[in-house]
Amino acid sequence: MFNQPTQDETSAQPLPASNNLATASKLAWDAAVMVQHPPHPVDVWQQAKDKWQQAIALLESISNDPAVAAQVKEKLPTYRENYAAISVRLAAEQSAADQLQEAQNLAWQAAVAVQNPPHALKVWQTASSQWQAAIALLEKIPRTTTAFAKSQEKLVTYRNNYDIIHQRAETETSALIALKKLSETAVQLSNLAKNKSDPSAQNSSNQSAIDKRSTDQNLTDQNSTGMAYQDYTRMVQEMEEALAQFASQPDAKKHLIYSDLEEAVEDHRRVLKLWQSYTDFKKNEPSGLYENTATQFFPVSAKKALR
Repeated sequence: MFNQPTQDETSAQPLPASNNLATASKLAWDAAVMVQHPPHPVDVWQQAKDKWQQAIALLESISNDPAVAAQVKEKLPTYRENYAAISVRLAAEQSAADQLQEAQNLAWQAAVAVQNPPHALKVWQTASSQWQAAIALLEKIPRTTTAFAKSQEKLVTYRNNYDIIHQRAETETSALIALKKLSETAVQLSNLAKNKSDPSAQNSSNQSAIDKRSTDQNLTDQNSTGMAYQDYTRMVQEMEEALAQFASQPDAKKHLIYSDLEEAVEDHRRVLKLWQSYTDFKKNEPSGLYENTATQFFPVSAKKALR
């Protein structure tokens, strides 16, 4: 037969509700203390959140016990408020940590992509966009998070790198514009020469009535020996402007194609100088054979020029 506890012994034993209330109060205290003097890393906010959650669960489990109901009713709203506040801070800290990590990943990708130049324009543009995206992520990190201090340190480096890569992309764009302008001129002169040597090439396509004026002009051009002086002068000016824009970019003259472009433009300048010398000679010729340069044409080849 088991011995029954005395009345004194029974009253001395803590009641389960009181135990739960005390434990909940201890958890709440620990949670409040550990998040003092923020910011804190994710794991600290998570531990505090877990403690508030446990404390709330304990209080809810004894909320119907008359012995502690009043105290539970008083504490529960505060605990729930604190739990909600900690959850918000945890979410903000986690988001900031994720943003920092994503920014670092983008920066790493951008840095690796532009190693061992030269590169195509698309590579520089992609790297520039990645640096820009990384900067945008860092700029969104709240001051109240632990990631903020590190984000500010990296922002200085990331912005400098973006400026460098963005400028390289701008230089490459200018190089392509200049190259395209010279290429278009070369193609136009090549097609002109081809059309002169094969007049039927311009008449092979069917022309509608609305294109009659253009067709008549083509037929007139077939009898000429090349490109109109004014048109050629305009083309050279456009090439010079494109090259000048390219040259204005930092380190443009160190670019692989700069010297070739400069030499090509200089060749066209020489042609204009030779033509000007020729027209000056015609002006002073006693025979009076001078013709208006606006109606004259550049030869499309040396062979045609000698005819």
